[in-house]
Amino acid sequence: MNSFEYSGFWWLPSNPEDQVAGNLKFSNKTGFSLELIGSFNNFDVVSFYKEEKCPIILGIVTNKLITLYDCHQKNYHISCPGFTTQILGARLAFIGHHFNNKEEIRFKNFEVDFTYLKYLSPLVHDFNVEDELDDCKHNYRIHTKRFAIKNDIKASITKGDIYIKQCIYSENQKYIININKSALIEVKLKQLFTLDEILEEYIYPLKNFITLISNQPNFVEKLYVSLDDLPTKIEIIFSNSNYIEKIKTINEFNFLLKLEDIEQDFSLILQKWFNFYDDCHDIINLYFSTIYNSNLYVENEFLSLVQALESFHRRILDKCNSYTESHELRLNAIIESAPIEYKDWLKDKLLFSHEPTLVDRLNQIINLTKITVDPLIIDVNSFVRDVKKIRNYLTHYNDPSQANLLKNDNIFRINQVLNFTIKTFLLVQLGCTAEFCKEKISRGNEYKYLKFLIDKKRNE
Repeated sequence: MNSFEYSGFWWLPSNPEDQVAGNLKFSNKTGFSLELIGSFNNFDVVSFYKEEKCPIILGIVTNKLITLYDCHQKNYHISCPGFTTQILGARLAFIGHHFNNKEEIRFKNFEVDFTYLKYLSPLVHDFNVEDELDDCKHNYRIHTKRFAIKNDIKASITKGDIYIKQCIYSENQKYIININKSALIEVKLKQLFTLDEILEEYIYPLKNFITLISNQPNFVEKLYVSLDDLPTKIEIIFSNSNYIEKIKTINEFNFLLKLEDIEQDFSLILQKWFNFYDDCHDIINLYFSTIYNSNLYVENEFLSLVQALESFHRRILDKCNSYTESHELRLNAIIESAPIEYKDWLKDKLLFSHEPTLVDRLNQIINLTKITVDPLIIDVNSFVRDVKKIRNYLTHYNDPSQANLLKNDNIFRINQVLNFTIKTFLLVQLGCTAEFCKEKISRGNEYKYLKFLIDKKRNE
């Protein structure tokens, strides 16, 4: 989202007569900052920190209505002589509509654009002109045309209909013709949803899906919502402190998939992804947090990746937690044979004896993803033992000799292997074959370079 600054008048829904002049500034790095020349007379500092109050500030700028949502105070200054100033922040802003309370904020449809969405959708030539706009800039006539591509990609899933809509813009200036492409995901819901419900049930799963197949951290670039069946679109802008600027040079070979790779099975794949997300959203969010947080230490990234792999195995591959009737009989026999004063102690110690070890879990997942991962590991048993030792050391710090495993770039390379393992595992959950996963993942530069290093070590 581009930075902007609006000047206008602002007020609280409870007191529309008390309007205060001020500037609203926004950037991806700093978020929202509403700088008031004055203050709201009935402003209650305490209420702005109570979640149930959900403070809303309304504003009007040139040709725009703005609702600032979930606001908080940043600074409050009184000078004498002089005047009062107040600076407020906000979680997000609605551009184009005024909402007086939280109950009004419910939507029927929405459109969202993510950072790399337009690079994933195929270029096609079957389009028609939808709109034309003339403007003047630097004394030259600018002629802009918007073309809507006819063959949208559609997925019908239990949660609603999802469309990927593509547009091409041509802008003709003197001596210059610019052609740009954009894409939006449109979701038609079956009922009204609150914004938080839309975020949790739709936007976060879609963002993680686009991040997975693009192999790049994606963020919400644009979000438009509509009230019930009204055609008017309201833009939502988020304050996102973790936003990462888009890389300037796009190498499409680093994408895991493009939409044309899965277009024929798009409905099935999205349905599987949403089902999988419903079952494992906490683990999926844990994994993707390592991708969105570019400032994460490699040690913390390692612990999160290992925890995600362990949790995926427990919830997906070992649903019964290995607790069988024979294990229960064995456990009872052991406890009964112990002296009575040790029975309770032994029972506590054996409480999780049915659980596979970390080594067992890693071996099973690596075996499931071996076609992709094997070329990146010299010896699987040695690799798994190192992962276990590093995990134990970073968890307990009880064996300083294991710190040697963190030296040089060893843990960084291990993180890469764990990352490719999880990506392969996720693609398998979507129905992709092992051969398909290997073909797509091995195209990337990171994979190729890591394989080059491993091949070099093998030949030494």
